[in-house]
Parts: sequence; C-alpha cells; structure tokens
Amino acid sequence: MNASAYLDRGNRRPGMMTAGDPTVAAFAAIGWTWGGTWTTPTDRMHFSSTGR
Repeated sequence: MNASAYLDRGNRRPGMMTAGDPTVAAFAAIGWTWGGTWTTPTDRMHFSSTGR
C-alpha cells in the first residue's frame, strides 16, 4: 500500500500512531519527540531523542 493512503488520519487502522496513543506516550515518557508533532516535515513514522 502506498504511504499516501495514511495521510487521512481520521481513517485509523491497526498500527497507525496518533497523538496520545501508547507508543507516542511511551517515547514521550523517556524524553523523545514524535515526528507527528514536527512541522516541517511531519514524519509520523519516526521518533527522535534529539528532536530531529
């Protein structure tokens, strides 16, 4: 499946990370940022210990 199929975040499917889900919360708890919060570019597939 093409990644563009996941741009509509309202169409939630298993494995999709969204704000507030357990995966995002676990990384935030150890000080990592989620690419879904980045403004340029938004990168919902990645986390970073340095903010990028």
